Amino acid sequence: MDAYSIDRIGAEAIAQGSQYTWRDVISRAMVGKLIEAIPLDPNIYDMTDISLQLDAISDEPGAMIMRGPLTWVALMNPDEKRVIAWDTVTHMPVWSDGPVGPTGPTGPAGPTGATGPAGSTGPPGATGSTGATGATGATGPTGPAGPIGADGPIGPTGATGATGPTGPAGATGATGATGPAGPTGPTGPTGATGATGATGATGATGATGPAGSAASSTLAWLSNRIYTFPAGNVSSMAVFPGRLYAKPLPIPPACTIGTAGFAVSALQAATDGTIGVYTDNNGVPDTLIGVLGHAALTTNGVKSFTGLSLPLTGPFVWLVFHSNSSAGIRATTSFAQADFYMQGMASSFAATTPIFGVIGAATYSSGALPGTFPTPSDNTVGMPFIYIGP
Repeated sequence: MDAYSIDRIGAEAIAQGSQYTWRDVISRAMVGKLIEAIPLDPNIYDMTDISLQLDAISDEPGAMIMRGPLTWVALMNPDEKRVIAWDTVTHMPVWSDGPVGPTGPTGPAGPTGATGPAGSTGPPGATGSTGATGATGATGPTGPAGPIGADGPIGPTGATGATGPTGPAGATGATGATGPAGPTGPTGPTGATGATGATGATGATGATGPAGSAASSTLAWLSNRIYTFPAGNVSSMAVFPGRLYAKPLPIPPACTIGTAGFAVSALQAATDGTIGVYTDNNGVPDTLIGVLGHAALTTNGVKSFTGLSLPLTGPFVWLVFHSNSSAGIRATTSFAQADFYMQGMASSFAATTPIFGVIGAATYSSGALPGTFPTPSDNTVGMPFIYIGP
């Protein structure tokens, strides 16, 4: 009963539909035994291809496998060393550049040559001509006009005098200058407002629309739970130093990561691992949202990070694992058809090569991840489990 939650979930998936319980699966996994094949027909057995099983450990050309302290792992040469040697303390193979020969003796120094004559001083250079005057800058915009002064008060109109009798017409004199215009008379009072017209008839009322549902349809995380991606199998996988492993995970439209973690299944001395989350860009990871945590890989067990507060927006994000180690990490390493809706599959519908996400190469830095995900390529060797939750 004292099993990791992620191990129990995987064991229950393997035992489903068989004659075994999930405890049977875990007990056989503890001693490195496979579940017996169940025949599809009394005379026909569906045998597993050994090449596909070995590809779960490594599908790199030239890879070798060896028995590590806890499980079988791939023996890789990431730094392109020349010689494989044997460490008599750990009883494990190591890569090296081969033995270095002794340093040869230093040859005698040659005689010092005579000092050459000093060169003559050249004539002073001519003074350069003055550059042309730059073009005049454009005229600035016209400033706003000042306010208009207020009009003075209008005086009252004088009374009109009585008209006198018409005298004889005199000679036409010269035309006098035009006098100034008389003041304008006051404005008359405003007329009364006309009567209001009759109100028109009220239009017909439209039909009432259907009542909305009172229930909320917003997807959300449940408290006290963790979430991770689907898996066809759960096992230990030796990761590659300097390789970023990325896999998409559907999330609610808006949520906040409060906890995260991963599990070490085959420890390795002096190593470290970091996990984080990236945005999506047309089906591949793009920009770093945040680092979720990092931990030493020198002990086995779950490495959990709590007290986080990292807001996310859906529909999905990319979870990423990065380390400087080839330690064993709890992972999904077999074909998971449940990923078809996220990762796609071969256009021929053959479905012979599993796609677990994407990988990229970057120099490892403990507790940090690249701001932009490096050039991605298909990951067909498995994916370390990363969980997140509220």
